[in-house]
Amino acid sequence: MEPLPVVNEPSVLKVCDDDYITTPVSQTIFDLTQKEAEIAGATPAPGNYEFSYYESTTDQDNGDAIADPENYQNTANPQTIYVTVVNTQTQGMCEDYTTITLEVLPLPSPSETDLEALRQVACDDDNDGVAADPFDLTQSGQLISGGENVDITYYKTEFAAEQGDETVAEFIDTPAAYVNEPSFNEQNDDGLTVQVIYARVDSGVNGNFCYVIVPFELQVVPAPELNPAGDPFGYTLCEDGTSGEAAVNFDDITENLYDATNGDPSTIIPLLDPNVNQDQNIANYTVTYYADLDDAESMISPLSNGYIAEDEDEFYIRIEYTDTGCFNNSPEDIGVVRITVEPRPSIVNTPIEEEVCSDEPGGSTATLDLTQYNAQINPGSPQGTAVVYYADQTAYENGEAIQDPSFYTTVTNPQTLIAETINTTTLCESPSVAEITIEVNDRPVVDISNYDGMIICEDSNPLTPVEGGNYEPIVIETGLDANDYSFVWTFNGSTLAEDGPSLSVDEPGTYEVTVTDQDGNIACSTTSSATFIQNNPPEFKVSALTLSF
Repeated sequence: MEPLPVVNEPSVLKVCDDDYITTPVSQTIFDLTQKEAEIAGATPAPGNYEFSYYESTTDQDNGDAIADPENYQNTANPQTIYVTVVNTQTQGMCEDYTTITLEVLPLPSPSETDLEALRQVACDDDNDGVAADPFDLTQSGQLISGGENVDITYYKTEFAAEQGDETVAEFIDTPAAYVNEPSFNEQNDDGLTVQVIYARVDSGVNGNFCYVIVPFELQVVPAPELNPAGDPFGYTLCEDGTSGEAAVNFDDITENLYDATNGDPSTIIPLLDPNVNQDQNIANYTVTYYADLDDAESMISPLSNGYIAEDEDEFYIRIEYTDTGCFNNSPEDIGVVRITVEPRPSIVNTPIEEEVCSDEPGGSTATLDLTQYNAQINPGSPQGTAVVYYADQTAYENGEAIQDPSFYTTVTNPQTLIAETINTTTLCESPSVAEITIEVNDRPVVDISNYDGMIICEDSNPLTPVEGGNYEPIVIETGLDANDYSFVWTFNGSTLAEDGPSLSVDEPGTYEVTVTDQDGNIACSTTSSATFIQNNPPEFKVSALTLSF
């Protein structure tokens, strides 16, 4: 009698899958051959064992085996597969039978996987890359689980999370108070420096060994760092009189600091360190000033605009990044600004009204040299002072000065420009401003160039007869009204007696008309010219070519 093959009933073949659609059933791909060693009770299974797999006993009886047992998609969940094992070394091809139970297990279904939603942000108190307070990783874990029955563990690397070994160094055993480690930092797709934490989400259902890995980021935001060139900062406080004190506008201090040690008031430096702070837009920060260091450290009694400061006063600066709430925390990081009180330069603020002619005929803009008004606004031009011009009140309030006042083109009509005097050393501005209103009068529109090149016919030999041709004078028409404009005509540079809007021309040469419009206090003129050409009818005589003629 030949021996039957050794056949054992294997454990359930379970496969994890994220197909949560259970109609008709949860399905995935199984490799049925994975259980052959377990069925044979030997690893590997004996080479003389031949395995065949069937979906039913009927198929087994009819020999209709599953064609590709390594890539089999289940049709039920759970499902029984019928296995025939043949010992090919026996003459009778002895066989025995067993079954495999297939079961599709659902993967955990994280409620949140978006990196931005899961990211935790904390402040750095001393810019060493480590957050001032530990992170609570379970906060992100709660977003991931969303109340699902899962167990979450946290790892510093994806490999360690996949292994799930809680004895390795990459396992985080205190996730509720984790101190981030800058050595694991990397740059994400948004250019942020972050540490990635890998949450291993294991199913909490008994018998379900399925898990997923969900990464999330820890971002440590550095505290704002003040410009080291401001140690201390300096600020010039301009006063209207000579008392040595004045009211402070702290926003103006923030925008007009200088290096009080090695610089001068005319060289403005930024409050923030340009080599450290990626965001240099001071509007994204909250800057607070204090009268003494203790107040600054405790963040109590901040100073308000209107505070009366005296020469040599010092204020202490705290700066907070508004988006994150991170601020310069340690005493050595709190800035100091030293106040110097300086007088303002004088100004003559009598309004100036000016009428000018437009640059182009019929235009509404004019180009002019604004520096012509310097002497009126700043008489004598005292040494160390200058006049600064602004296009309008808004530009003045925004500090947007005209860059080239010697060649400025107006943009509205009329336009009121703003001028102030400044001390070029202290940058103190005059206590008031001067207004210059420019009204542009348009030049007349006249163009006689269409007459240019016209021919004047002239018979130089009246003794010979002529046929055809127009020998009447040509009349140049400007098309303008004599009641609105005055006209000056010239012929080859000499002024003619005619002063109307048209001119009769009977001689060749260059004719020019200057049209003037007296509008208000200024006369605006436009000149146009045309050149006429003389032409004579052809002269000829008849000669007999033959005697018969």
